[in-house]
Amino acid sequence: AKTVISLTILAQVAGGCIGTWAVRRMAAGKVLFISSVGLAAIAGAFCHVGQGQQIQFTLLAVLLGFVWLLASPFHISLALRADPAGETAAVIPALQLLGVALGPLAASFVVREVDARPAMEVGALFAIAVVVLLAISRGRSAKMVQSV
Repeated sequence: AKTVISLTILAQVAGGCIGTWAVRRMAAGKVLFISSVGLAAIAGAFCHVGQGQQIQFTLLAVLLGFVWLLASPFHISLALRADPAGETAAVIPALQLLGVALGPLAASFVVREVDARPAMEVGALFAIAVVVLLAISRGRSAKMVQSV
């Protein structure tokens, strides 16, 4: 368990560093869309990890940590574009912490006894919801740009 935690934290640091470097070089909407699809796929893959599959679990945990923190600078980037004064960007870390708390709360309603796999399904549903919301918002912003 200690090794998994250490490797996941290392991946989070790497993802955050790479995201910070890439945020000025890549389109935020595309990166967030791709990372959301990736997070949904990772959550779905977790559903298929059985007992005794420590290597698969570790790889998925590391990948999850990397992708999650890679996306974080892009959230701030989008918020600063929408609100150059930075007031919106200032609340993003608090909202991310709220999301980190609400995810396990929602998952706690479906986890039974020793089977935690339904928690991964909740995570996958949240990630799919993000992908859908991003797709809707991209469509709306494209229509707004065309009408101006």
